[in-house]
Amino acid sequence: MKSIALNGHTHTCKGTKNSIHKNGPIQAAQTLVKVNGMPVAVVGDKITCDDTIDTIVTGSAIVKINGKPVARIGDKTAIGGFIDKGESLVKVE
Repeated sequence: MKSIALNGHTHTCKGTKNSIHKNGPIQAAQTLVKVNGMPVAVVGDKITCDDTIDTIVTGSAIVKINGKPVARIGDKTAIGGFIDKGESLVKVE
């Protein structure tokens, strides 16, 4: 089980400059499901990167919101990054 990612949580990636950096935040687009008042992130949501906009590309195979997999710690982004922060009180497979 992995902690779910919320709007504002961060990721780590290489960016387009190929230098590892920690950045963020996740910009969760859906507003139907929230935890502690923050929208839950899903596949397709954008993440601010230092030199571009990244996108969440993997998520839970089981838990979905409006048909989109919920994003969790460790899930991947389009330019080779991963989500590195999550809500420890809510975990999903």
